[in-house]
Amino acid sequence: MSFSKLSTELDTKILEYLHDDRPSLTAMSMVSKYFRRITEPILYRDLCFPEMTTIQMKQLLTIVLLRPQLAKHVRSFTMVPKRRNPLDRTDNTPSKEEMEAWNNLHQANYPALFALSQKLKTFRLNPQFVQIWFIHILDCAFSHYLASRDPFLDPFLAVFLILTTNIETINLTATLGESLRKCRAILSIPWSGYPVDGTQQEKEPFNKLSDLCIAEDSFWENLYDRSFDVSIPSRVKRLRLPGWDMSALHMQGETMLALQHLDLRHVTVSPADLVQCLRTGQLANLRHLNLDGVEERVDPAHGGHLDITILSRGLAQHTPSLEVLEMRETAYSVVYCFNIGSLVELTRLHTLRIDIIHLVLAGGSGYDDPIDPHRILPASLRHLELTELQAEDVNQYCEEAGNDEIRPNHTQFIVNTVRTFSLLESLRIHVFIYGYNAPHRTISKVLSKASVDLLLGLERKGGERELEIGIHSLP
Repeated sequence: MSFSKLSTELDTKILEYLHDDRPSLTAMSMVSKYFRRITEPILYRDLCFPEMTTIQMKQLLTIVLLRPQLAKHVRSFTMVPKRRNPLDRTDNTPSKEEMEAWNNLHQANYPALFALSQKLKTFRLNPQFVQIWFIHILDCAFSHYLASRDPFLDPFLAVFLILTTNIETINLTATLGESLRKCRAILSIPWSGYPVDGTQQEKEPFNKLSDLCIAEDSFWENLYDRSFDVSIPSRVKRLRLPGWDMSALHMQGETMLALQHLDLRHVTVSPADLVQCLRTGQLANLRHLNLDGVEERVDPAHGGHLDITILSRGLAQHTPSLEVLEMRETAYSVVYCFNIGSLVELTRLHTLRIDIIHLVLAGGSGYDDPIDPHRILPASLRHLELTELQAEDVNQYCEEAGNDEIRPNHTQFIVNTVRTFSLLESLRIHVFIYGYNAPHRTISKVLSKASVDLLLGLERKGGERELEIGIHSLP
């Protein structure tokens, strides 16, 4: 906001205070009042902490507990806890001033925290859960903090988020030592029945939340609980939960959710849970689904791995508005091949990013012509990105090009797509070179001249379309 837009009265008071040799407490008070009224909604609107400590979180909570109106200004909150190295032997004994500051914060927070804990006990939250939750923040002298070494940022942050009743975007990252278990728990609670007063000054928590991200980022993932019992909030439109091991996946309420964007990159999840969510019909508004690097949680009820084609059929039947689907492997994801099946019934799908081994010819195919793109890709498709195309597959296609019978392979599927999908606007192909010494093998030694000519020819056949082919090595 430009200072030129401030009122003339405020400008006058500022100049009066700056040029008056005498103490001008009245002018100072008025300037401070105007300044706070104008700047606080801006200063507190978007809070971002790239690396936050526990005492900083407690200081922030203290501010909003003493001045609750400040919490109403918060619209966006981004926070990454300070990472803790278990091998670090640095002496972190606090100074006398730090201990005094900590205990002062504790005394200032206690009345408001105690009142909130009593209110939560009368709500749907399990009283035992509330007691375990608040035992650390109601009795957390610095000496106790040092003795337990428990992650204290999490409960303070959870209380802070409950107080920010107008918040729209939450972006959190769990790190080593801060699994954010309490925050994950409160964000999975249906708050629609939370008791509020009749003055309209109090609102139920997360009533306006539309964008929620809780990422898991730890190099020592086995040192704390990564299991996440996910409950999709009914009002959230964009939900990102990368990296978690999802022990369960369910939704709040029984009506259609507002969810449009679901990001489950690098998660471990049971396909049965995904399919069950689809069958409820509550995800009919879903527009964008990201399953990059997803790992399958083996479901004993289905005798091991679940046929992934059930997922594609569920998407076609229960997410009619799906426009973007992403399902690419990474170095840390599953390595077995599965066939997602036909996507023809996804009539609004315009962008598909997928490993070609999941799209066609993975463990056999039930189609009469397994490389006919019109039996697999929807007519609405405009942007296609295919990864995991092996260089050897391209060479095989070129070697057999002159034969009467060509064994179906991925390259033939791509060639047929370029030739017959005239409405396709962009195509990106990632050719991978596999092998122990892949990074040291040049393209000319792996791809034959005919293969190189074929790939360059595909780009030329694109005409006005954007066709891009990349070569990557994968050891």
